[in-house]
Amino acid sequence: MSENQQPLLELRDIEAGYGRAALVLRGLSVTVPAAPSSAWSAPTAPGSPPC
Repeated sequence: MSENQQPLLELRDIEAGYGRAALVLRGLSVTVPAAPSSAWSAPTAPGSPPC
């Protein structure tokens, strides 16, 4: 990605968990560069409703 090009999506220092019981993500950062097309897919956890 060039210096003056803005990313399509940028997330910094993500934290996620289950209330106070368990922190499952800490400090995750993701940058998706601008491109003709981008996709991100992950499996759904068993028992979860489809998106």
